[in-house]
This record gives sequence, C-alpha cells and structure tokens, in this order.
Amino acid sequence: MMCWQTDGTRPQTIRITPSINPNYYGYALPEWMWGLHVNGCDTSVLDWLKRRTPDKVRDLGLDAIDGHECRKVEFDNVPVQGLYRTRAWVWFDAGADSLPRKIACASLRYVELARRQLELDSKNMEPIRMTVEPGEVTQVYEVLSFMEVEDSMLGRKRWFPKARKIQPSPHSSAHTSDFEVDAVVLNKPIADSRFVPVPVTGTRTEDFTTRDGLVLTIHGGEEGLMVHRELSKAQSVETLSEQRSAVAKETTSKSAVRVGGQSPNARPKRIAWWWPVVAAAVLLVLSVSIRKWMASRS
Repeated sequence: MMCWQTDGTRPQTIRITPSINPNYYGYALPEWMWGLHVNGCDTSVLDWLKRRTPDKVRDLGLDAIDGHECRKVEFDNVPVQGLYRTRAWVWFDAGADSLPRKIACASLRYVELARRQLELDSKNMEPIRMTVEPGEVTQVYEVLSFMEVEDSMLGRKRWFPKARKIQPSPHSSAHTSDFEVDAVVLNKPIADSRFVPVPVTGTRTEDFTTRDGLVLTIHGGEEGLMVHRELSKAQSVETLSEQRSAVAKETTSKSAVRVGGQSPNARPKRIAWWWPVVAAAVLLVLSVSIRKWMASRS
C-alpha cells in the first residue's frame, strides 16, 4: 500500500501481487538497519566473520574513531556477485555491542594500484582512474552516533545506529546518503489489522492476481474517480508539461471505475506449420499444369 504524498494517512494505491516484490527487502533487512550489511555485497559482516580463515581475515588491532576505541579487522572474503574482488575494513565498537562504527570497501585492483604508486617516485605518480567492475564495491559506511533501545525479548537495552552516512565510490554517479532514526521499536507484536489495507474513496487498487490480467479499480465509483483526480493534481509536480498532464487525465478517465486487460505478451509468435506445406503444394500443382498446357500446344 502506498499513501498520498500530501496526506500520509490516506491510501493512494493498493497493489495486489501473487508474490512479494524483491524490492520490499531493500531497506527492510535487520542486518542493514544494524549496519551489518553493505549495499552491493552478497552477504553481511556476520557471514564474513563466520567464514573467516587466517589468510583471508586479519586483526589489525585497536584504532580510535572520533574518540571511540574500535577493533579494526581486514576482510578479503567479501563476495560481490559471487566474486571475491573486494577488500573491506571494519571497525567494531566494543562500547556499542561490538557493532560496526565504520565499514570501508575498496576494489582489490585499486588497492594494488595504490600500493604500486607508493613504491614509485612521487614525481612519476599519475592519478588513478578506475571503473567498478563485476565483483567490486567501493563504499564507506560510517555510524555518526548510536542510541540505546529497549529490547523486551532480551530484557535490557541494546545499541542501535541513530545517525549514519554512506559515501559511494568517487567515480560513481550516486550521492552521499545521510540516515537518521527518530524512534525504534524492537520485538513488539504488531496488530493483524496493520496488514489488511482498507481502501477509502479515491483509492486505486491494482490487482495482478486475476485470470484476466491486471484489473484496476477506483474505490467509491464516480465520486472516488473525482477524488483521485483532485488528489493526483494536488501532489503533481508544478513543472510538468500541459501535454503530460492531459495524457494522465485521459488515461484516468478511460480507467473509469474498473478496467481489465490482458498482460502484454512479448513472446515470439509461432508460424503455423501448414502454411509452407500448402504453399509448396500450390506451386507443385501450378508447375504440373503449366507443363501439361505447354505439352498440349506442342
């Protein structure tokens, strides 16, 4: 269910699908919320620790970050797209349940090039220009502050990242992302009613589970259609062109109260097997007829 931008309590669209959209898990992973998962990596920091070997994971000792003493560990067993071409450094903060206060990932190619540059004379050093290849992640994740949260299951308070910053690769088009958590509730039951979206007048329902394909419904009939139009207009970007707005209105008016249609079929169409046979037979008959006609004239 998605709500209107102008009114977060009013449902805009209810989408019914036969399975859960994979994008739902993008930011709902507890490991990501706790700062244990880096975007782009196949597994979390916990898995790196679980599958550590002396030649792949190295304890670099204590290192302080903003006055917080952390244990710095280097990982070479970081899978990205099934490949191991990324190195990660993790600073575990013992004062915050040993959660990562900072995670830095870099391409092994970049690390090797940087090492070679340091070995050369400074006068001969050239800028390193790199692109991200399969199996590589370049990113810095840092927790700026932690907060204590009551955990009813553990019967005590535990630490949770409150403010954090994610810096992408310098050669990436992505921007630095800042996250700040206002409130956290852990291990408390959620009422079943929260999982049953209730449409109101103007709510649009998209049902992908019907036998006829996608079926659209505007709740509330003609009145709901008018409400949906007004709310859509209210939250539309003012810089949209008039032509685009006209197309959107025309599409909405055609949707009316209920519209059903088959899903697009992009599969190649099969050519009927009997067409080549018929064509060959016709050509054969014509050839025989012409020969008999020519023989009769001679």
